[in-house]
Amino acid sequence: MNIWFHLPVNQTFIKREEETCGKIISSRRKNAKKALIPKSVNVCYPAKADIQSLFLVSIKMSGLSCWYHFQELRIDAWPIDESQKRKMALLELATCEISLEIDRLRFEILKNTSEDQLPKPYLHCALEDLTPDSDFLLNLVHFSGRGCDFFYNDTAFYILPSVPSINSMYWCLQHLRSIQFDGEIKIRLDPLIYMPIDEFLGSRSYAMFVYGVPLDWNEIEDIQDDRHCQWMPDPGTISSSKVKFTDLVWSPRHDGIHFVCEEVPQIKTHKSRGGRYLHSIYNPKKKVFYHTDGAIRIYDDNDITLRHESHVRNAGKIGKRIKIFKIDGELERNKWCDIVSSFFVWNEDVKTYFGGKKQSV
Repeated sequence: MNIWFHLPVNQTFIKREEETCGKIISSRRKNAKKALIPKSVNVCYPAKADIQSLFLVSIKMSGLSCWYHFQELRIDAWPIDESQKRKMALLELATCEISLEIDRLRFEILKNTSEDQLPKPYLHCALEDLTPDSDFLLNLVHFSGRGCDFFYNDTAFYILPSVPSINSMYWCLQHLRSIQFDGEIKIRLDPLIYMPIDEFLGSRSYAMFVYGVPLDWNEIEDIQDDRHCQWMPDPGTISSSKVKFTDLVWSPRHDGIHFVCEEVPQIKTHKSRGGRYLHSIYNPKKKVFYHTDGAIRIYDDNDITLRHESHVRNAGKIGKRIKIFKIDGELERNKWCDIVSSFFVWNEDVKTYFGGKKQSV
């Protein structure tokens, strides 16, 4: 049996074969049980990433009885026969494996990027008339598009995700695109996803609104020393398996009140997931933020151990910071709250701190 499907990502040619007959796969999601996965799984990405828009995955099975019970309440409830259920379960399994491979590959590219060499996709011919800054950011005004998509010179690009979820920056970008001021907004493009516009499949909209309610600004403006806190995710939640804790600090300095917040990954996830990190500077006299940048911090094995033993206010330069967006210009407080809350989407502790709400429609 051959199963073929497409996923929207570009890559240089890679072929992987795993002899995995009879291997027991540990539970990755709630209600997942165990799996006997096919003897041979071939993952092929096409060459010429500037031309190709999709890659194909072929799961080849020959004479192997393969059973996978995935999310019982969902698959078992479908009005389809057992062979169809088996096929859908294999697709779910393959999608999980491929997603993990893409996340690891993206992470390796970011981790190994040097300051003196342009990373992907900035060598693409469509971008030859644009020059990224020292953080490999480009001005938002150059691009059209919506959602996480950016169009330039008949080519579609994508913003760098903040966590291993391709839509993680969707809600933050809604607020970034709505800013109207005389300042400058820059963004980092994803190294893997780019294609000609005529091959672009269209962006997806998500019916969730993420925003923050203003804080007690009088208290913040009066602080004389650092105000900090740390939150541990609730045990048993999805976040607790990926996030160790979230740090936050307000720090008064000569140039304003600095705000820093970081969501620190678990040791077991730090090789494919960075720490979401946001830094801002608040001017209490003008009651505006004049600088904000959102980033991810990438840690090696030694750094992540050190980071777990410290708070963001004294963590120093541990890890490698990759900026995703930067705002230079006067940003009013309510809009700033929206941006911070949406940047840390799915982090319930940050949402609670800002009084944020979410509503599905």
